[in-house]
Amino acid sequence: MNILMIGDVVAKPGRLAVLERIQDLREQYKIDLAVMNAENLAGGFSVTPSLCEQLFSSGIDVMTSGNHIFANEETREYITKVPDLLRPLNSNPYHPGSGTFLTNCRGKKIRITNLIGTNFMPGAAENPFFSLEKVLEKKD
Repeated sequence: MNILMIGDVVAKPGRLAVLERIQDLREQYKIDLAVMNAENLAGGFSVTPSLCEQLFSSGIDVMTSGNHIFANEETREYITKVPDLLRPLNSNPYHPGSGTFLTNCRGKKIRITNLIGTNFMPGAAENPFFSLEKVLEKKD
């Protein structure tokens, strides 16, 4: 199985690079699952529903994020409707959305979990290792 992980895509130059190359990369490397960090997609800070939809339809399967994900208010509602746009699992538990996503790919269950580090980060985040342990306890 081939999984493509794309780091932080920032603003218009990053979006255009992904949009121009994602289909070629999927074909060239026989990519089964494409995961992209999108937290700085919209002008270098957060995401918008329209930008996410554009990237999902271009060939991105799952998007992760970070501490900037909720900088745009419209993201709070959108993330509750889109299970494959992940907020950091170990961030504020009252934030909307999910931090982990289970999908099927080529007959296999794949779980993508989005965690945020704690060094130099504003706000309190749970230790990512403790959060991951809770996910690993699930029987799925």
